[in-house]
Amino acid sequence: MNDEILEELEEKGEIILSVFLDGDSPGSGGWITIYHLNNFYYGTTDYEEYIGPVASFEEAMQWEVFDFIGIDYEVTSDHLPIEKLEAIKADIEARIAKSQMD
Repeated sequence: MNDEILEELEEKGEIILSVFLDGDSPGSGGWITIYHLNNFYYGTTDYEEYIGPVASFEEAMQWEVFDFIGIDYEVTSDHLPIEKLEAIKADIEARIAKSQMD
């Protein structure tokens, strides 16, 4: 993803989902964000992993970064109902468990 798209996401993109990673020591935390912009979805992380554009939120949620969260995290959104956030967290938990078994 180029700098122009990243800048447009920050300026005009709508944050649909934020995942805050809570590390035990300074510098070990981070974030994953899913944006909506111009009828597409994009994902960014603090460690420069990117996805997008993709056509749907569901497609963005299949991003493999959610499979390997190894620390405590919090899922937040100003746009999704609590039931959807709970389902997303359950899905992430299942994906983490599966990736640890592989």
